[in-house]
Amino acid sequence: PRSFCSRSRRPLGRARRRVAQVTLAGVPGFAPEPSSWHPGRACSRGAGDHNRPAAPRRLALNPARIWTRRASPCEAELQELMEQIDIMVSNKKLDWERKMRALETRLDLRDRELANAQTCLDQKGQEVGLLRQKLDSLEKCNLAMTQNYEGQLQTLKAQFSKLTNSFEKLRLHQMKQNKCQQKESPHLKEEIPFELTNLNQKLEKQAQSYQTQLNGKKQCPEDSSSEIPRLICEADPKCETNERDEFIIEKLKSAVSEIALSRNKLQDENQKLFQELKMYQRQCQVMEVGLSEVKSELQSRDDLLRIIEMERLQLHRELLKIGDCQNAQENIKRLQSSYSPSINESEKKRKELFSVTPDQPNHEKDLNK
Repeated sequence: PRSFCSRSRRPLGRARRRVAQVTLAGVPGFAPEPSSWHPGRACSRGAGDHNRPAAPRRLALNPARIWTRRASPCEAELQELMEQIDIMVSNKKLDWERKMRALETRLDLRDRELANAQTCLDQKGQEVGLLRQKLDSLEKCNLAMTQNYEGQLQTLKAQFSKLTNSFEKLRLHQMKQNKCQQKESPHLKEEIPFELTNLNQKLEKQAQSYQTQLNGKKQCPEDSSSEIPRLICEADPKCETNERDEFIIEKLKSAVSEIALSRNKLQDENQKLFQELKMYQRQCQVMEVGLSEVKSELQSRDDLLRIIEMERLQLHRELLKIGDCQNAQENIKRLQSSYSPSINESEKKRKELFSVTPDQPNHEKDLNK
């Protein structure tokens, strides 16, 4: 539009000057531009020539033809300019409408992509929320299990300490008994032969009785074999205390082994829970990375939408400029329509003036008389 206005400025000014000359030609006292023809020259042939009606009429029509010839190029130029303006404006309008449709389709596609990305982001956020809830529940379970295991471990440690104390007490008691036995060993050495002879006699009697029972009732020899150790244990007073100490020691060993097994189980469970916690932490990190990527993609799309909005505003401004050009075109048409009756009136007045000019010599003669 700028280049067109700069090009069309000169023809429009020339046309306006011509239209002004045509409209002011009929005003009295206005002198038109000098030309090769003048009305006074037509009457300079003589006084007797005014009786001839054909020549003045022909001379009166020639100026009108000259003025119409001068006015017609202006109108043709204006018409050409208007047609060029219409063509350029229509081409620009079609081009801008095409661009606006393309931008609208792009905006629709971007809106759909943005909506899809938003739904994906919401889904990812929900998944992250669920994973965080699972992680919190696992952490709570881990804390509860660790507290429970720590309580069990404390109780086992207390039991172990009690057992160790009882073992120490038993060991001290055994040491005291051993010392006492060492002190009483001379008396025992004297009593042992007598006891052994009594035991031998008892055993012989018992063997005879068993033999008679075997012969008479055919009983199993296991009864005698079980009876013999019992008698031996009855004969030995230290056997009961030793068995009791061994039973306590075995009980302590079994308790220690159970404590070690439970401790190993607790360590294994803690290791498994720690591995699960690491796995969930990795999943959370992966989800956070995905969220950051989606956020960056949304940011880039927002920037692209901002650029598209700026282009749309620029196109809107250009459309406003086109509207201004159309308004100017309508104003030019209005001016042309307003000048056309004035041009017609000026032509009519000019015709009337040229029709009046042949009668001027008669009026001058009457005035001279």
